[in-house]
Amino acid sequence: MRQPPQLWAGALSVSVFDRASGNTILTLTEHRLAAWASDEVLLAAEAQYNTRLVRCNVRSGARTTSRARDMGDNVYAPGGAYYATMSQRPYAGRGVYVHDAETGAQLCSAYHGATLIHISWSPDGGRIASLASDGTIAVWTVAGKEAGP
Repeated sequence: MRQPPQLWAGALSVSVFDRASGNTILTLTEHRLAAWASDEVLLAAEAQYNTRLVRCNVRSGARTTSRARDMGDNVYAPGGAYYATMSQRPYAGRGVYVHDAETGAQLCSAYHGATLIHISWSPDGGRIASLASDGTIAVWTVAGKEAGP
């Protein structure tokens, strides 16, 4: 008799590989990648708790856990100093909001206009791209904490 496949709840994991050898350096189960804070430190959100952020040194394995502000769909900038959120509130939202990761204070915002599907930081952390349901893509400059197209 054929057995049904085993299903695992919360199968999220973050794995870090050594590109030269192909070996796995680190695996964090029940986590999702937030951002790289540096060449050796990554930020990962615990999948079970939306408000826990783990800082993990991939070389030493040292980890610290801190409270994050409503991880939800937050997107951390490279370096982890800022994060962006997107709002879907009609008439009042549909925008991108940049926050200080340490304090949670909103630093700037930009209005896209249509329902947002996805936001992503540029590799240098100076811009955010937003994709909306109407197919438009906007690129926002965040240097100096003043967003603008």
